[in-house]
Amino acid sequence: IYTPNANFNGTDTFTVTVSDGHGGTTTSTVTVTIDPVNDAPTVPNYAQTTDEDTPVSGQVVGSDVDGDTLTYVKGSDPANGTVTVNADGTYT
Repeated sequence: IYTPNANFNGTDTFTVTVSDGHGGTTTSTVTVTIDPVNDAPTVPNYAQTTDEDTPVSGQVVGSDVDGDTLTYVKGSDPANGTVTVNADGTYT
């Protein structure tokens, strides 16, 4: 089984040597083409602390190994407050 390195795409090769057990050998080159695929962005979890009745703001920062432009939207409402999430990942 050939397994490419994580996030590698392009061409890779390896050789296989075949022997007849009596001194005769030959070598075959195997070429594997690994097509790129879109990888999902990654983002860490964040934790903040604030005093009662005091708003808090911040920014969620993700990354994408493919270099895609990231946008941010609110995924769910908080149970005990309100939040606005902006397209650049800032929230208030």
